[in-house]
Amino acid sequence: MQYKKRAEAKAPAKTQNGTGVRSLQLSPLNKTSFTPLYIQIQSEIFANIRNGKLKPGDPLPSEEDLCEAFSVSRMTVRQAIRELKDQGYASSQKGRGTFVTEPKVERDAAQLRGFADSMRALGLIPGSRVLRQDVVPATGEFATRLQVAPGTPLVRIERLRTANDHPIGVEESLLLQSEFPGLEKINFSKQSLFEVLSTSFGVRLGSATEVIEALPATIRQAKLLDVPARSSLLVITRNLMSVEGRPIEAARSFYRGDRYRAVLQVRSEADVKNVGAPEAWRR
Repeated sequence: MQYKKRAEAKAPAKTQNGTGVRSLQLSPLNKTSFTPLYIQIQSEIFANIRNGKLKPGDPLPSEEDLCEAFSVSRMTVRQAIRELKDQGYASSQKGRGTFVTEPKVERDAAQLRGFADSMRALGLIPGSRVLRQDVVPATGEFATRLQVAPGTPLVRIERLRTANDHPIGVEESLLLQSEFPGLEKINFSKQSLFEVLSTSFGVRLGSATEVIEALPATIRQAKLLDVPARSSLLVITRNLMSVEGRPIEAARSFYRGDRYRAVLQVRSEADVKNVGAPEAWRR
């Protein structure tokens, strides 16, 4: 109780440099615990992010306020804030301070699943806005990837993908019009492409080859994703095959580097032989 009174008496409700500790729910540190103090401070701040006391865009309390509230050194506080930034829950803006950010959306690169399913699995609400949906001739690159002659009609579907109404990425998919007649007329702002391919066309998805790289955002992509021009984007180029080995989709997706990351579990050859590959690897 003495800790809470000290924090409330000395910390302002809101400071120019950050959110005042008085407005947060903070518990005293256990200085006899084996858990490092900076981890305990990080946990206290994270708890206030989870309970909504600190929202994306809010400034974190100043280092001075946190030092006074927890009776620790500035080095300890800085280490706690560094951990929050490393985990994607905070970011620093030069001359302004450190602010709460939306945590990065993680995608399991070893699983073949659509964007909507991936977001729901993370407890997020997926959304789509169709940017372009038309029929275009196959260019050299996409003709090669889909194993067709240049000029073959392809259905192009380009969508802005969101999570909890925040822009995450721009996805472009190209598929053979002759294989999927009428696909260009389906409203993909409400429906999943993978689900439509499965239920309406009987496609059994098999495997995908993906190439992941970093590229700067174009002016158009930056505007759609609400990031500065030439911001780093995570670009995933995917060739999707059916279980029969037939090319289904050639796709390229551009995701915000500050909001999205791909995670891949890598196992040794001996481990795979002894235990067997995970189900996601066998699909």
